[in-house]
Amino acid sequence: MVNGVPQYTRAIFRDVTELKREEMARREREQVLDAVLNLTPHATVVTTPEGIMLYANKPARALSPATGRDGVHGKPFWSLLSPGDEEEVKRSMGEVMEAGGHVTSCRVRGCDGRDWEIEWSRARFGSRESPYLMAVLRRAE
Repeated sequence: MVNGVPQYTRAIFRDVTELKREEMARREREQVLDAVLNLTPHATVVTTPEGIMLYANKPARALSPATGRDGVHGKPFWSLLSPGDEEEVKRSMGEVMEAGGHVTSCRVRGCDGRDWEIEWSRARFGSRESPYLMAVLRRAE
């Protein structure tokens, strides 16, 4: 600096074109998944093996006033439907993980006082199996 004026300027440039392309492709995949899952009339939720919700379609978000207002991402699955049946939901999720992806189901009492059937399966994204679970919820008859 001479008299408070910088004499040299250094700049580091980084090409972020590829990062932007990857981000756009990820957003497109999410939009396709959202569109497909919202076409089904059944409540559908994608969770981690620990039961933390990553995605819920519109029918699933409508099950609980709290999830409809605040969203579901990061919340435990049983908070959506069955706060009192947490152990039954966890047991059922464990069975699906141990069964190697074979569909299992359980019946729980929902927040609305009605019985719900939860059908679990391993979620597949792309060409390989991922560690995620997909739950389809239907009112028990």
